[in-house]
Amino acid sequence: MKNKTVASTFRIISFCLLLTSVVVSSIVISLIWSNTSLVSTKFQLCVLILLFDTLFILILYRLFQYQLNNDLENRVSERTKEIQAANKRLQEDISARESMEKSLRESEDRYRKTFEAAPDSIAIIRMHDGKYLDVNDAFCRLTGFSKKEVIKQTISDIEVIGDSADRDIFERTLQNDQKVGSLETKCRKKDGAFLSVLVSAKILMYGDEECLITIFTDITERKKIEAALRESEEKYRLLTENANDAIFIIQDGKVLFPNPKASELGRYLGGRPESSSYFDYIHSSDRALIIKRHLKRISGETLPEICTFRLVTVAREELWVELNDVAISWSGRPAILSFLRDITNQKKLESKMEQTERMDAIGTLAGGIAHNFNNLLMGIQGNLSLIFLDEESSQKNYDELKSIERCVENGANLTKQLLGFARGGKFILKLINANEIVQNTSKMFGQSKREIKIHGSYQKSIWTIEADQGQIELVLLNIYVNAAQAMETGGDIYLTTENVTFSESDAIFLGLLTRKFIKISIADTGPGIDEKILGKIFEPFFTTKEVGEGTGLGLASAFGIVKNHGGFIDVKSKKGEGARFDIYLPVTDERNPSEEICIEELATGTETILLIDDEDVVADVCQLMLKKLGYKVIVARGGKIGIDVYNREKEKISLVILDIIMPDIEGGRVFSRIKEINPDAKVLLSSGCSMNNQVSTILEKGGNGFIQKPFKIKQLSSSIRDIIGCK
Repeated sequence: MKNKTVASTFRIISFCLLLTSVVVSSIVISLIWSNTSLVSTKFQLCVLILLFDTLFILILYRLFQYQLNNDLENRVSERTKEIQAANKRLQEDISARESMEKSLRESEDRYRKTFEAAPDSIAIIRMHDGKYLDVNDAFCRLTGFSKKEVIKQTISDIEVIGDSADRDIFERTLQNDQKVGSLETKCRKKDGAFLSVLVSAKILMYGDEECLITIFTDITERKKIEAALRESEEKYRLLTENANDAIFIIQDGKVLFPNPKASELGRYLGGRPESSSYFDYIHSSDRALIIKRHLKRISGETLPEICTFRLVTVAREELWVELNDVAISWSGRPAILSFLRDITNQKKLESKMEQTERMDAIGTLAGGIAHNFNNLLMGIQGNLSLIFLDEESSQKNYDELKSIERCVENGANLTKQLLGFARGGKFILKLINANEIVQNTSKMFGQSKREIKIHGSYQKSIWTIEADQGQIELVLLNIYVNAAQAMETGGDIYLTTENVTFSESDAIFLGLLTRKFIKISIADTGPGIDEKILGKIFEPFFTTKEVGEGTGLGLASAFGIVKNHGGFIDVKSKKGEGARFDIYLPVTDERNPSEEICIEELATGTETILLIDDEDVVADVCQLMLKKLGYKVIVARGGKIGIDVYNREKEKISLVILDIIMPDIEGGRVFSRIKEINPDAKVLLSSGCSMNNQVSTILEKGGNGFIQKPFKIKQLSSSIRDIIGCK
């Protein structure tokens, strides 16, 4: 631009100089021509001036030409530069366009790949005619349609939103807002099935056309998970709210989020769990142990999963609980998730089970003692029976002998009580109405104890039991007497009966063979039983009376009799609040009563009898008694010997008197071997124990009778004739 200005200026100056030169030359020539007379001189001067002007013009021309060339070169140079710059700009424009085209292609490729690879279903619908312009693969997978089936079809041909109400909402929202955001609806598939989806849409320019971009997000699985989560949460809530265990979190010694059982337990303990210290409820003797366990659990130490301890109720009663806990983090701080179960009843049941096991062991011992004692009494009673058969001897020392016999009878009654406590002891089973037996025994007892008032409340339609009436009466009378002795100055006894059905779990835990029982309750208003001795009252020979005032067998025999009938006794008592005995006896529908042995006058015989008994004193006296009755007697002192003897002498043996309890072979096996040898063999069972399940089993297998030691000679003779006389 600067060069152009200089060139123009130069041309103007040159033109001005040239014009000036011509003017000056004209003036000079005109002056010369006017002032000079010589024509030649004028001519020469004019030629000279013309030559000078011509030279000047030539010089100016050359200068002008030079300047023009220089100007042209400059202009060419500048133009060249402009062309080069333009060419550069063109190249840059071309590169930029190529780059833009490449970016556009890449963008379109990315869009296409993104469109096709998008996990959500995308459909592009032209607004003015509602036709599908494009759909991605996810749309095809979601709906079951192929692209070929969808593209160029209208939304009325393929309506994806399956709910008409949702379609209305979709259309209204789109019309008002030009977009739809996350509308939950049902998507109809090609096969007619429905899926849960979230649909979003927006109106955009697609190319040069206005289109609706619609995105469907399949939330079917999410809905299933949400439903499962809600169901899980509901189950958790139901389990927690209806759990029999107290469930709560302990943090900083406070109880957090207690379930209803925990809140109920807290109120029972005399406070509100949310506002009280957890450790305040714990028994003082157990508190330090539980706090130590809590600190160890918080610190992450490995501990036994379960521990038991005691809580103290608002009434100062002890409540046994079982704790199962686990360390957790709550709100970023350590805490303990606790499960607390009330096991007070379980502890009581365990205590009763322990007592039952102890009583079983004592019962076995008592049964053995009674058996051996009855064998000794058998020796005395047998010899007394023989003496009484000798009139001269009996008359001479009659009073002394009768005194001895009374002592034997007292001893036999004592062993009956022991045997009632021990295993076995059901003599005569028959169907019994509990209301009747309670009313009859209480009436009889009340007549002798006028200072005691008896109150009765009996369930109508009481279930029937099968039992030995005499023994059940003995149980009731023993407990009546125990209550009366506790109320020395008089008081009240409350009698109730009711039908009881145990739950299946309780029946299994208690080892019961049936769930249906009748319960007889005997409650008194006496001073109650001290907790220290409550667990010992059923032990034989345990008594709180002075020496010589009681045997300590009344409650022991009651316990054994009830147990031998398949039942049990539960006692509840507090010092100063009286005592209550609950007698549970199993219900039965069976009818299989046995008959009591009738004692008749002395009967004799001449048959051969095999006596099998390992006790010398019994064998000797029974042999004498049998011989006195006229029988031929073969004595076998033991089971093995008895089997051998019977095998040899079976043809002449009319009856076998078999002891049930022997050290070498027990009576049941001896009986079976004898029956194998001779199925028609007649066997009279004998034992120092009462008739138990073992005896009943042998009788069911073909035994002919049972006689309990000690027996008199008249009982023996009657039993023998009853059996031998049967054809």
